[in-house]
Amino acid sequence: MSFFAFPLEEDVINKNIKEDKIFHLIEMPLSKYSTKEFQSTHLAPKKIKEASFEIYGSNFGEIRNKLIKEHEQNFFNDLTVEISREKREELAKRLKMFLEKIKSKNKENIFVFLGGNHLISYFTIKALEPDLVIHFDAHADLDPLEKELKHSNFLRFLINELKDLRVIQIGLSNTTKEEFEFIEKNSRIKYFKSIDFFKNRKEILKKIIKEVKNLNNIKQNPKIYLTIDLDVFEGNFASYQGEILGIKVIDFLFFMEKLVKTLNKEKLGKIIGFDLVELNPHLDLNNYWTTATARILIELISLL
Repeated sequence: MSFFAFPLEEDVINKNIKEDKIFHLIEMPLSKYSTKEFQSTHLAPKKIKEASFEIYGSNFGEIRNKLIKEHEQNFFNDLTVEISREKREELAKRLKMFLEKIKSKNKENIFVFLGGNHLISYFTIKALEPDLVIHFDAHADLDPLEKELKHSNFLRFLINELKDLRVIQIGLSNTTKEEFEFIEKNSRIKYFKSIDFFKNRKEILKKIIKEVKNLNNIKQNPKIYLTIDLDVFEGNFASYQGEILGIKVIDFLFFMEKLVKTLNKEKLGKIIGFDLVELNPHLDLNNYWTTATARILIELISLL
């Protein structure tokens, strides 16, 4: 596909096809249950897809037709989503059945979800049941003061409901005292601030690999899921809150390249999917972050 602007040659594309690796692109247009009423995250999936074609033009379109399948779902949007306890269990099961049907048709599947706000990750993680979630975010999303499920506390609900789930948070730069207290009390969560990512990405990589090795001793080839809140990136004012102390996109991509290569080399675990969430097109001046998100989408697909 591409990695830093270099399209893959046709033989590499064909090799991927022979391996029967299929990326499934699923829109999840959700703004509902955000903390601010004016959010436009439900517009983001279509905007990101439109921008992706503008980056590489016909090249990307041709490759996309061979490696990427897009799936329509009509039950996960602002008009249909209800998250009372009973309704959210029903919605999680429905999404799981939707994904299982897709998986049955292919040998190797990687699911890509375009949000929408971060609440979608509660449902994607429940449906895919990963062993480890790597969570890139400026915020911990563990808010203990908010009692109802929202984008700002979805991870606390998951930690409480999925007793074997491990989480590694990367890029925290705007986290409350109460959230840090929650993390300190829970051994299944590890975290790194954005300054840690700036100072010592090698150490973060080592600790992720160590965590995956520990999981591999319990369950062979553990499943890994990435959830990426766009406010983790430096200066992203098209998300809920621009973080001037965020990480750089290029550093993130280099980090992901090393992580994927290490996992593949040591055959430790398998990345089963990722999501990109909380792009707010109404706040995006000149579509800068929409285009950047499309680029992140393309590069992650290339790496995986």
